[in-house]
Amino acid sequence: MQTRVYISRGRLQGGNEGGRLIAFDTQKFCLRAQSHRQCTPAMALRAPCAGSLVSLKWTTPFSFSPRVAIVTNSSAAILDGKSSTRELASWSGRSIKSYPKKWKNEKKAQGSSGDEAAAAWRNVAPLVKQLEEEGRIQLNSEESFQNIPDWQWRFGLKRLCESKKTDIACLLLKWLHHENRFSGSSDIPFSIVVNGLGKEGRLNDAFLLVELLKTDVVWLPTATANSLIEACSRNGEIEKSLELLERMRKHGMQPDNVTYSIIIQGCTKAKLELTTMLKVYEQMQNERLEIDGKLYNDMIVASAVGNDPDRAFFFMEKLQAGGYVPEMKSFMSLIQVLGQSGRTTEAEAVFEEMKVSGFVPNTRAYNALLAAFARKGMMKQAEQIVTAIKEAGLYLNERSYGLLIDAYARAGRLEQAMNIFRGMKDAGMKPNAFIYSRMMSMFRDTGQWEGSILMLREMQEEGIPPNKHVYNILIDTYGKNGQAEAARKVFDKMKSENIERDVVTWNSLIEACCKAEKFSEVPELYRKMQEDGHPPSAHTFNIIINHFGAQGDWDMVEKFLQEMQILGIVRNEVTYTTLVDLYGRSGRFQEAVDWLEDMKASGMKPGSAVFCALANAYAQEDEMARDMLRSALRFSEERQRNLESVPIRGGDPLEAKVVFGEGFQSNLCVQLQTFEGQPAIWSAAT
Repeated sequence: MQTRVYISRGRLQGGNEGGRLIAFDTQKFCLRAQSHRQCTPAMALRAPCAGSLVSLKWTTPFSFSPRVAIVTNSSAAILDGKSSTRELASWSGRSIKSYPKKWKNEKKAQGSSGDEAAAAWRNVAPLVKQLEEEGRIQLNSEESFQNIPDWQWRFGLKRLCESKKTDIACLLLKWLHHENRFSGSSDIPFSIVVNGLGKEGRLNDAFLLVELLKTDVVWLPTATANSLIEACSRNGEIEKSLELLERMRKHGMQPDNVTYSIIIQGCTKAKLELTTMLKVYEQMQNERLEIDGKLYNDMIVASAVGNDPDRAFFFMEKLQAGGYVPEMKSFMSLIQVLGQSGRTTEAEAVFEEMKVSGFVPNTRAYNALLAAFARKGMMKQAEQIVTAIKEAGLYLNERSYGLLIDAYARAGRLEQAMNIFRGMKDAGMKPNAFIYSRMMSMFRDTGQWEGSILMLREMQEEGIPPNKHVYNILIDTYGKNGQAEAARKVFDKMKSENIERDVVTWNSLIEACCKAEKFSEVPELYRKMQEDGHPPSAHTFNIIINHFGAQGDWDMVEKFLQEMQILGIVRNEVTYTTLVDLYGRSGRFQEAVDWLEDMKASGMKPGSAVFCALANAYAQEDEMARDMLRSALRFSEERQRNLESVPIRGGDPLEAKVVFGEGFQSNLCVQLQTFEGQPAIWSAAT
């Protein structure tokens, strides 16, 4: 007689609200969790006969109180927790898919599933008490404990681990193993305790414990090996997990879907390079492993976290081709990575597919799409998402407001950002430090530095302590307004409040001194920055070089360029642009040409900012500058095409060929100013 077994973590719900179904093979002791929407008759596992299934409640290593449906050709039964089998009406001829909906309305079996749990603990408790009081077990002649079934021992071990009494669980397990008290395999009991040790971060104890199971024939049973791999992964030791995977193969063990799922999830959590996950996938293919839906979903998430949307789509297609349904986490991760890649059209299409697949989007799902539009500055579409959230009967959460404020801030739309900010507070939500920092940045960037200070005061009144990012913005705000002393006070306050300063903090303070023309303090700050454990970055040197060059202090420029080379810091495009601009504006055209050639020799193509700097040099001097520009144009026609338009005040495009070519004949004069080391054309006059 064909018999199918379905197990639910709690009561099953119909439709898309269903719980997790687990198909169980009584012969292999294999548990695999799936969405019940994926559990079809063809996927159900077979067992020898209906009679053997009743023992399921005694032999299955459940970590939860299950509901078990035993379905035969003509009847079905449900086990509620560990209660006795209760025969139900004949369901002959009905579809298996209809059973979960039927279970939704079933009343619980009479009696409490906790009764047997209490009985199990009563049997195990005397030994636990001995271990707690004496640290060892010593039996009286009348206390044999021979009749305790395996499931009760497993129940006791799990309860001890859940109660953070893993030391007692280890002692009990060692005694049970030494006394051969398990009638069946000891694989599951060991996996339970290893899992408990892993949750407490006790990897060394877990490795010592499994030594008891090793033999000359078998390295470790599969469940214990999987638990050990998961313990390593959970504690950030993914390299050890990968080593254990190789050891399994070395000892002739076949990793299963559970093993690989643990490995893929660990790689994702550790944010390893995607190539590691792809190597694992290649191994699965070589082993001809039949990959299930859960493992495909894990690989979709891993590909998305690895910022490879095309690979995520590849696994999505594989999953669907196998007859599986993507989980909501797969849809969500795919939407997020598409949004990060600027592929908003595809992100929106995946969102619609998620709804068609039966998932009802929650606020978190809407936020994933909102982030995609907000990141690309598509504010009209972002506002439509906000409307859709409200029409769905949902509410904007803290992240929703944060995304909108961040998007409006980057777009320079101060009024709209303030409206969202006030709306958030009116909704009873307290803005966090990140949202306040975005508001402060927006006021700073629009030249309204007093607004940044007001935001800081409001933040403090709300009882939100400023973090490092907020202080960095404040130092930068004061610095850009020439208030070096105020910036220094904020800098010192960070130290008094034990807030760690980073390279951004030091760069902001150095720039504040430069803006206030306190150049004598810069070398000292540069030295203290390194003493504080923060090596200078390329941006640090760009700031210093730009300000000393603007003052005509070429000795200091050369000094810091040499320092940059000694530290092995590679010059970036901003560095070269700054140097070309500085030397060009000072009339030292040959040096400007030399730095342009050095830039090309390093394999870096000059960008639009470099050509703007050259235009600035041309605008100031003679035929030599014109020759330099003609040479630059011959070097890169592609770059010339990229400069088809250059922004000037008023928003009208100024064709690059006018600046670099025809402008020579018409005596067009282009005035160039430098902002944070990046040249930008502000005005043009003939």
